[in-house]
Amino acid sequence: MGKADLSAAFKRDAVAQITVRGYPLAEVSQRLGVSQHSLDAWKRQLGRTSGSPARLPSSATSTGAASCPISMPDRLARYHHPV
Repeated sequence: MGKADLSAAFKRDAVAQITVRGYPLAEVSQRLGVSQHSLDAWKRQLGRTSGSPARLPSSATSTGAASCPISMPDRLARYHHPV
């Protein structure tokens, strides 16, 4: 399997699960089917581009960490760019 072409929105959402909602990197990695290395790289990249850690708008996080996160891989397709 080759490298997946994931959208910027997918990467922001994945990083927000770690930085905003407080889920462990290993858990998010396993749930989304991406490597821990990739998640860490996206986290660093988003921190550099925004000047601060990646954050979702407050309305997107108002349900808190107790809410069920997006279940991937079944919904992963919506974040893939068409080839």
